[in-house]
Amino acid sequence: GMQVFDLTDPEDPRPVHILPLEHNGLMFQEGDRVYIRGKSEIGIYWLGNLPYIHLVERVRLEPGGSPLHCSSFRVSEGIVYAITFPAWLSVVDVRDPFRPVLLNRIEAAPAENWRYDLGFLNRTVFVTSIHQVDSSVQTSIKAFRIEPDGSLVPALDYPTEFPVERYVEL
Repeated sequence: GMQVFDLTDPEDPRPVHILPLEHNGLMFQEGDRVYIRGKSEIGIYWLGNLPYIHLVERVRLEPGGSPLHCSSFRVSEGIVYAITFPAWLSVVDVRDPFRPVLLNRIEAAPAENWRYDLGFLNRTVFVTSIHQVDSSVQTSIKAFRIEPDGSLVPALDYPTEFPVERYVEL
């Protein structure tokens, strides 16, 4: 879970609230919100009434839709960038968490059953993926420039494959 501490006396921090969570995952704080990925979905929590933390909503692709399931995500300016199953980059405006807007959805990785991660820098989203097949490793790095309207413009697509060397520890 997540714990809130009173740091009035830094020598003696006191726990004042515990938010039980099913699964601790990625967490990003932005303004008075914290976004937490549970087992596979992202919860939006409000920090405006500390020490209490309240679940506002789960990230959805559309109002009333199923929660967005993802393996990795980042948040910037109220926009969620998430790798959704099987291999899509979904961009969702959650500035109003009760009226989410799917801004874009684009294939972001070569195939299912790869491992993915996201990076975010200078209005560019980077998607890295890796997959081992027998004695080789396949990797892919894709970058998408984010336009002001939320659309994604491919900026880089760099697939590689290289042999796996086996090391023996003595």
